[in-house]
Amino acid sequence: MTAEIAEDRSGRSPLLQETQIGKIPDEWKLVRLGAITTESAFGPRFPATHYDPAGNFGTLRTTDITADWKINYKTIPRAKLDDQFRNHVLREGDLLVTRSGTCGVVCVFNKQEIDVIPGAFLIRFRLNDRADPHFVRLAMMAGGSQARIQSMAAGGVQKNLSGTNLAQLLLPLPPLGEQKKMAAILSSVDEAIEATQAVIDQLQIVKKAMMAELLTRGLPGRHTRFKQTEIGEVPEEWVVVPLEEVIKAGPDNGLYKPQTEYGAGTPIVRIDTFENGDFLSSQELRRVRVSPDELVRFGLTANDILINRVNSLSHLAKAAMVCSLTETTIFESNMMRFVVNESRASPSFVFRIVSSPRAKEFFLARAKQAVAQASVNQDDVRSLPVIIPRDDEQKAIAKLFDSIDERIRAERDDLRGLVVAKDSLMSVLLSGEVRVKVDEDAA
Repeated sequence: MTAEIAEDRSGRSPLLQETQIGKIPDEWKLVRLGAITTESAFGPRFPATHYDPAGNFGTLRTTDITADWKINYKTIPRAKLDDQFRNHVLREGDLLVTRSGTCGVVCVFNKQEIDVIPGAFLIRFRLNDRADPHFVRLAMMAGGSQARIQSMAAGGVQKNLSGTNLAQLLLPLPPLGEQKKMAAILSSVDEAIEATQAVIDQLQIVKKAMMAELLTRGLPGRHTRFKQTEIGEVPEEWVVVPLEEVIKAGPDNGLYKPQTEYGAGTPIVRIDTFENGDFLSSQELRRVRVSPDELVRFGLTANDILINRVNSLSHLAKAAMVCSLTETTIFESNMMRFVVNESRASPSFVFRIVSSPRAKEFFLARAKQAVAQASVNQDDVRSLPVIIPRDDEQKAIAKLFDSIDERIRAERDDLRGLVVAKDSLMSVLLSGEVRVKVDEDAA
């Protein structure tokens, strides 16, 4: 191995060594996962009939692992099993890796009140005293490690990972104190991410409650007389009409382009660009080559409303509203665009109706289901019942929603910043580019 001097951001100049996974500090080790493991095993199998809410074991499944690679202990089911399964009971700090389907998802187990065993699609690694499981999880989450893990997975559509192969995974191993300090730093960022997400979730609950009240009862204290309509009780002076009566243009399907046309050209809004209730402004979008005629026909303008027409049931009919764009942007074929007639209704107010839970229920009731997807069509959109209060009340209600949406956007911006910061920290810490200061009593 060769060594060179590289100055890190703490002001020191550590020696770096060249290894099979790149350069790491000279005092770090390069080890295989198996070398820091005392034992490993697949989770056991048992018949589904053994699941029992009053069971004596918790059974951790791959579906109990969240999108951010943590265990959701609240969803773990119980099973009634013989004592022979006690050999599989998880201990504090056990490392778990998914081995089938989505391979290589890594999490660390925390001891629970009930004994918990891993499911059959998890591999359990119990580490020795040279390794901190939280650091090893982070090292295995890193891009280079994930690429090596995926290369170990075998099979066709359903990939599978073996414990034997995974034991050969090469990982950087700093001194134990440094491992723990890095894990603690990144854990504090995770806590900030979770706290910010909790604020967003709570704001969404408040927004949903506002929709249930403002879009059925109107502004607080404004109405005293109500009437029954096809959508339930609403203020007497409100009118309920099909959406088509307040549409100026559309709904029209977007543009289909094969993947070979993507990579350069005009920004395009795709179904993964937005969540239900989002406002679209200038952002990083995929680009696609289009003709001048297509640019005119499918170009978006402020106050256009988009609604997803083909998706899984959970995401079907999600809606977004165009806010401001710095360049001409188009929309893809699995969504529809319509323009509100502003002499009849406020676009922002109509958007709140289209993105409301009631609208979601309406569209799901009319969804046409295929094998893996469902769809709604233009007639479904046109027939959505919408309420029409007086113009001043529409604007006042929309303004209340604007206020909470602004708070949600601000929290989401903070969340994105924290995620970027964590990714950057992981990169510089796990490579040794930035070294952490370890207290002597923790070293």
